[in-house]
Formats: sequence, C-alpha cells, structure tokens
Amino acid sequence: MPLEQNMALAIQENARLIEEDGGQPADLLSRRAQLNRLARFWAEGAPAIAHVEDLTIPGEPSLPARLYRPEAEGDAAILFVHGGGWQQGSIDASDWQARGLAAASGLPVLSISYRLAPEHPFPAPLQDVVRAIEWAMVGGVFRGRPCNRLMLSGASAGANLALGAWLKLRDEGRPLPVAMGLFYGVYGDDLDTPSYREFGDGRFGLPRDAMATYFADYLPDPEMRNSPYAVPMKADLKGFPPLWLGIAELDVLRDDSRWLAERIASSGTTAEVVEYEGMVHGFCARARMVPAARSALADCGKFLRTIVEI
Repeated sequence: MPLEQNMALAIQENARLIEEDGGQPADLLSRRAQLNRLARFWAEGAPAIAHVEDLTIPGEPSLPARLYRPEAEGDAAILFVHGGGWQQGSIDASDWQARGLAAASGLPVLSISYRLAPEHPFPAPLQDVVRAIEWAMVGGVFRGRPCNRLMLSGASAGANLALGAWLKLRDEGRPLPVAMGLFYGVYGDDLDTPSYREFGDGRFGLPRDAMATYFADYLPDPEMRNSPYAVPMKADLKGFPPLWLGIAELDVLRDDSRWLAERIASSGTTAEVVEYEGMVHGFCARARMVPAARSALADCGKFLRTIVEI
C-alpha cells in the first residue's frame, strides 16, 4: 500500500516545520501550543469565505467557536468538531477543514472547540459538543432564527464526539441533527483490528501506542468504555440519519469506519463511504499540499448539500 506522493511530501514538510520550531515538545501543553503555531502554515491558501466571525458559545465554561458564512443563507448549517485524540486541536488547527466544507456545501459552518483531556475526561468534551449543537439549533448560527436543519461533521476524535452527541440526543428524545459527514473517526475501542495490526507501528503517523494513551486519558475509568456515547460501536444505531464516511487507507482507524458502515447498512440506513488511497490519518489537515484532502472535504460538503436539497 504505497503512500501517495503529495501525502508523503506533506508529512516531510510538517516534520521540517516541527524541527524549525524547536523539535517535538515533550509535554502536552507545549504540543498543543506548537500545533496552533504550525496551523498558521497549514491554513494558508484555504478557500475564501464571505464572512468569518469568532463567537463564544455561552455556558459553563464558555466555548470558543468560529462561524464561516457564505453569501447565501437559509435554515441549514454544519457544525464541525475538530480532532486531536481528545487531547489537542482547536478551531485554528481545523481552519482549512471548516473552510473547505463551507465552500463545497455553500452552507454556514460552525467550528467549535471543547474541553480537552486529560484535564477534562469523558463526559466533559461530549457535554460541550451537545451544548454546542443545541445552541446552534436554537439560534446561535442565524442570530436568533432557528437552524432547522443542522448537520454534524467531525474528524478523528471529533467524529467520535459528533456521533456520540447524536446518540445521546436521540436517546434523550431531543431534537436531532439531520445528517452527518465524518472523517476517519474513532468508533470502537478494539486496538487489535486488522488495520491496527497492519499500521500500528506508526510508520504512517498514528501508532497504536498513541491511541492507547488517548483512550487512557479520555476514558480513565475502564467502566467508561461501556458507554455507547464514548464508544459508539457499542450503541444501537437505529434511526440513523444520512451518513457520509471518509476513510484513510493507511490508518489504524480504517477498520473502525469500515465496520461502522457495515453496522449502519444493517440498520437500514444507507451510508456513502469513500476510502482515499494512499492517505494517512488526519490527512484533511494537510489540504494545503494534498489534493486528495481537498477532494475529501469537497465530497463531504457536496453530500451534506444534497441533504438540504432533498
């Protein structure tokens, strides 16, 4: 399974940027800060959006958010949840991804930040995403007008949180987002799937050991892994909305998405599944240099747009 050429160049470039920044920090707080510094480079060349506004989602605590609004505006929008192993990530680090979805869909995109582990383990990040969904639906996106057709998108740990939040809202009988577009998400907790065995050595960027650490920090109590809102593969997936799944071929989490697609299909919902050859975990964050990343964002955005047009 060859690494796609542009993906390889992007990996090399990110390594160079880290070296220029002083190398890989040893502590988590410094790694978070470095990720945000490097995000400025990776955000260059992203699609221009008519209106971009930083917002604050009220509550305890308040949550940073950024709204990307194209010229056209109706009653539909997308809420995007960033990845980063529940430990890292921000609205700045996911700027291109949010812009790409807004440009492809023609819809407003609300990108949010949430509390991070290990300081804030499950269920705190999930609660933040649920709160952001409810705020967006009742008027946060359209300045007081309801968002009648909110759709969810997320990458990696953000896909996990988006899916977990939808399940929680469903089970509590609350209003639901009408569709999802998820990128290379964490849906199960089995670290011995075929893709983990194949790529767990980390040669394509996300080793099994790192995923074990992410799980330990996000779900420090083993009992937490029994929650379907933390590990969505343990949930009943009935009543699922239209779903788009983007998969990276060279990713330890590849089989999480493949198996989620099978579960969704068996529940009666059709999912559109696209596997991007030669791509590694997190490839959409490298859209500046990787055409396949731009294609994936466009594919997801166009899928969500079709839900609005039905």
